[in-house]
Amino acid sequence: MRDVQIAEVYECIDKSLDLFDRTYSSAAPGLGGWYHRLEATVPGPSATSVALHSYLLVNRIPARLTESLAFLKFRQVISSDALITGGWPVNTSAGRPVLEATSLVVRLLGSGHLMMGSGAPDAALGYKWIVTNQNPDGGWGSFLDQPSRVWLTAMALRALVEMNLNDISVASGVEWLLRARDPQSLAWGEQPNGPATVTHTSFVLTCLVESRIGGHHPYVVEAIRKGFEWLHGHLDTSVLHDSARVESYNVSYVDGERTSTWQNSVWHPSLPYALAALVRHPNGGDPALIAAAVQRIVSSQSSDGRWTNADGAAGISVWSVWPYLDALSDFVQKTPIRGTDRVTWLPTNSILIRRNGDRSISVARLAWRFSSARLRALLQRYWATLLLLLTLLAGVVLTLLKILEAQEFLFALALPITLVAIQELLARSRPSSRGQ
Repeated sequence: MRDVQIAEVYECIDKSLDLFDRTYSSAAPGLGGWYHRLEATVPGPSATSVALHSYLLVNRIPARLTESLAFLKFRQVISSDALITGGWPVNTSAGRPVLEATSLVVRLLGSGHLMMGSGAPDAALGYKWIVTNQNPDGGWGSFLDQPSRVWLTAMALRALVEMNLNDISVASGVEWLLRARDPQSLAWGEQPNGPATVTHTSFVLTCLVESRIGGHHPYVVEAIRKGFEWLHGHLDTSVLHDSARVESYNVSYVDGERTSTWQNSVWHPSLPYALAALVRHPNGGDPALIAAAVQRIVSSQSSDGRWTNADGAAGISVWSVWPYLDALSDFVQKTPIRGTDRVTWLPTNSILIRRNGDRSISVARLAWRFSSARLRALLQRYWATLLLLLTLLAGVVLTLLKILEAQEFLFALALPITLVAIQELLARSRPSSRGQ
């Protein structure tokens, strides 16, 4: 059995949000946000969107929400060119909007219901940018005609489903992901049809469950089932990162006579992405894996509110905080728990939630109390039946030993039989009397 104190989960969340409180940076009067290196003072749209999202996931309003939304609105590209208008560039993409940033901002705006008001970015235009930059094969790269990638396609879909589940782009993106599976494992890796990783399989499973397409297409349900089967067999909950620690790739585009090229690096802490997938399992997930993942994440948080960087660097990065907060909030929101509960995963795929005074009582003692209470309830309900059975047993024994005559035995049964009849009449009358 594994125990998780939910209060410890909230302590982790509080530490990380305190870190975001300390690292907010102003870009100009009324504008501000975060950069992926949290100690830097030049905000970027990706880090700003996930920092804001971190607060909203646990139903807290960020103190700098107005300034941060104004910053995102300021950084949104507005142009007559349909391929770039509505998107967001990162600080290193030479002003070109990219999926890596735009999907995060659009997901924030959709899930946080931040789409109205003159101070908010244009969520509809951001949504349109993602749809316009979908590749003809159904997947997404950094923008149109960049090679489709598993991670980026799942990012795009997670943003789109927050805005419109029924867009045909969602269905074609799901189809691309199904074609991109590793043929041997039927799970997902960094490259289409490449070797599966825990990180990519987890992220895609989360995306597929959120798309809700499986309700209309049995083959999607089967793909989800196979993916979880692979994940359950390959997840190591003792480590935060699997082999896919950092995903790096070059992005290039031609602007007139000038070619711009830069390298994108996406950090992948596998365990929080796996936890996010497990709590979305259509059948409830593996309790032991969920408990082990939560315990590992809680116990490995640093005192300053972050976790270790995927690339081993010493600096503080938003990517060493956001995936963990996202997963822990999923765990809290998608399970029937409260902030002070103690949760125990039992070997029988059952979950025991101890609340209020029961938090400090051992599982064995609770089981005894439950068994005793159930026994008392059974005795109260069937005491007359038990009396009849004991009378029958005693009468048979005494009759065989010739201590009691058969006629006396039958006469002795009259009282318990009468009591059983009264017991059943009372039991049947209770529901009807409550319903009147």
